[in-house]
Amino acid sequence: MVNSEKLFPVRRPMNAEGALVRRAVRPEATWRLICLPHAGASSGTFSHWSTFLTDAELIAVQLPGRGDRLREPLPDDFGAVVNEVHEALSPYSDLPLVVFGHCGGAVLALEVVRRLTAGDGAPPTALVVSGQAVPTAIPAEEQLHRLSDDELAGQLRRLGGLPLMLDNPQLLRLVLPVVRADMRLTETIVGVAQPVCTPILAVRGTADVRVSAEELANWRTMTTGAFSVREFPGGHFYFEDDAESLVQEIAEARPVA
Repeated sequence: MVNSEKLFPVRRPMNAEGALVRRAVRPEATWRLICLPHAGASSGTFSHWSTFLTDAELIAVQLPGRGDRLREPLPDDFGAVVNEVHEALSPYSDLPLVVFGHCGGAVLALEVVRRLTAGDGAPPTALVVSGQAVPTAIPAEEQLHRLSDDELAGQLRRLGGLPLMLDNPQLLRLVLPVVRADMRLTETIVGVAQPVCTPILAVRGTADVRVSAEELANWRTMTTGAFSVREFPGGHFYFEDDAESLVQEIAEARPVA
């Protein structure tokens, strides 16, 4: 029998289920893809990804200070954010989980996977880290969140991010504080990240100026499980041009019992 969703994929609405969870409900799902956005982004970054999933349910994390949580204070404590995301996702561990994070979202994803693994539910079956080097202590003079607005906007332009907002001063004034706050979260982590047992897939765009192929390969040190690397055409935000290929890679790389 032909699966009609493969021929005519359906984009499922993202339902708000609590403060942090935006869920594209799929009752027949056999696994879930958890997505954590990059600095300044919202759950809307992933709203169309459900189009490319036939047997999985997509859950995107919505941090405060953006999207439908615009009026809430921006996050300022990395540990507290990890705790909140872990608690919010715990009820969804009845199905196998794959956790994806891009850029700063990958740093958050690593710690969320660690908490989920230590919890009562089944550990995530895979961690997918994108456009991010292994988290390490960053000297203050190299922390991007300390840049002036003009300098930070220049860095975003270099990465190819927020093209529409960078040319609109009013929108830029709204988004830069969010970007800065998110960067501060992951740039000021104290301590050294420890490996997890979850298999890791590390991905980047071939022209990404933020993370090199060598830096990406260093994620091998962050897992005692399987490890693989995948590169896609494009820059730091390679998936904006071809999200389908990334989602398919995630689905195919997922360990199946």
